[in-house]
Amino acid sequence: MLEEPAARADSGDGMSGTIEARWRRRPAPAGGGAKRGLGALGILVGSFVGGVGLAAVGGRFGPLIIITIPAAFGVAVGVLGRPRLAIAIISLTLPAGFISLPTDALGLGAAEIAVVLVVGLTVLRRLGTGKVPLPWSPPLWWAAAIVLWAIAATPGAASQEAAIKQVAQLAGGLLLAMSVLASYRSLGESRASLAVLLVVGSGILAYALRDASDLRAQFGGGLGVNRASGVFSHPNDLGAFGAILLMLGVGWTLGARTPGTRALGVVTSAVSFVSLAVSLSRGAWIGVALSGLLLLVILPQARRALLFAGMPVLLTGTILVLRFGPPETPQFEAVAQRLASITRPTSNPYDDRPAIYSEAVRQIREEPILGNGPGSFPFESARATSLARTAHGAVHAHNVLLTVGAETGLPNVLLVVAFTMAIGLVVTRAARRLPDPGDRALVAGIGAALFVQVGQGIVDYNLRNPVLFILLAMLTGLVLVARRQMHETEPPP
Repeated sequence: MLEEPAARADSGDGMSGTIEARWRRRPAPAGGGAKRGLGALGILVGSFVGGVGLAAVGGRFGPLIIITIPAAFGVAVGVLGRPRLAIAIISLTLPAGFISLPTDALGLGAAEIAVVLVVGLTVLRRLGTGKVPLPWSPPLWWAAAIVLWAIAATPGAASQEAAIKQVAQLAGGLLLAMSVLASYRSLGESRASLAVLLVVGSGILAYALRDASDLRAQFGGGLGVNRASGVFSHPNDLGAFGAILLMLGVGWTLGARTPGTRALGVVTSAVSFVSLAVSLSRGAWIGVALSGLLLLVILPQARRALLFAGMPVLLTGTILVLRFGPPETPQFEAVAQRLASITRPTSNPYDDRPAIYSEAVRQIREEPILGNGPGSFPFESARATSLARTAHGAVHAHNVLLTVGAETGLPNVLLVVAFTMAIGLVVTRAARRLPDPGDRALVAGIGAALFVQVGQGIVDYNLRNPVLFILLAMLTGLVLVARRQMHETEPPP
C-alpha cells in the first residue's frame, strides 16, 4: 500500500492527488483477471466469427459489403453522436427503399436496413447513458396491442412468410416511432431533419414527373393509362407519398420561421401537388381533400392562408390553365375524367370492387376473431371458395378496415380505429396548446399528412409499402414528440 505523502506528491493539485491515492488504495476486485480473460476471449471469438461471415459473403457481395460497412459506420457515428439526425438518415435512404439486399435470407430494403440501424443504435446510446432502451407514450398502448394481436393471428396464416413479414413491419414501425420520440425533445429540434425529408421527398416526386408525358383515361376515367409511378411499384403509392408530402409541406410553410424555409415548403407543396395530379390516384385525392378540411378546422393560420393567399393563387392558376392549357390536352383530360370517376368506383371493368368487398366480408365472417393471418388476403382470395376470383390482382380489399378485419379479425379493426383516434386527439390538442405558433402549424401539417391515409384507406390499402409505412411511423413519432412538448410546457394545474 502506498504512503499518503507519496500519493499526494504526484502533482501540484492536492485534490487530484488525493483522488488518485484513494483510487490506487482500492483492492483489485476478486476475479478481475478472470473477467478480463473472458472479455478478451469473447473479442477473439467475435472477431473470428465476424471474419468468417465477411469471408462467406464477401465473395458473392464484395462491392455491396465495401459500400455497406462504411455507410453503417457513418450511421453509427451520426446516431450515437447526434441523435437528431435519425429522421434525416432514414430519409436519405427512401429513394432506394425498394432496393433489397441480394440475399433471400433477409429481403430487406435500404430504408428498412436504415431503420434497423437507427433503432439499434438509439437503444445502445440510451443504455450507455443509463436510460431505458426506448421511451414510451400512452397512445402507443394501442399500437402495441395491434402488434400483439397480429402475432396471435400469425399461427393460422395461409402464408407464414407473409405473416412474419407483416408482423415484423408492424413491430418495426412501433420501434421507429419510439426511436423518434427518443431522438427529439421538441418539434424545433426535428426541423433540420424534416427539411432533409422535404428535399429528398421533392426529388423522389420530381423524378416521377418524367412518366407523365402520355396520360390517358379509359372507361370514363375508371382506368388510368400510363400513370406516373416513379420509384414506386404502383401509381397509387406515388399518389399517397405525394399527398403526405403535400400536407407536410403546407404545415411546414405555415410554420416556417425564415423566408428560406418557407420557400422550401412552397416548392415541396408545388411539386407534391403536380405529382399527385399525374398519379391519377383517386384515393390520394380523397385523402388530400379530407386532410385539407382537417387542417382548416384545427389551424387558424390555415384558414387565413387560404383566404388571403390560397384562393387568389387557385383562381389565377385556374385562369391560366383555361387560357393556355385547353381541356382537350390529354393530360388535363385524363385528370378531369379521373376526378369525375370518384363517384363511380366500379367503372373500371378490370377492378371489380364489389366482388373484392364481398370477398373481404366472407373472410371476416369465417374468421371474425383472429382472421386468416397477417398478409393472407391474396392467398385467401385465390382459393376455390373465393368470391373475388374474377377480380384481377385482389392483393387486398381496397379498404384498410376490411383488409385488417379479413387478415387479423374484428378486434384488431377496433384497435386500429382507437389508435387513429388517439393520434388525432393528440394532434388536435397540440395544434391549439403548443406555445409556439410555428410548432402548432407544423404539428397540424404532420397530423394532416397522417390523416391522408384515413381518406385513402376508404378505397385503397397501401400500408404494406415499406417506404410509406416508414414515413408514417416517423410522423407518428413526431406527433408523440409534440404531445410530450405540450405537457412539458403547460403550466401545472
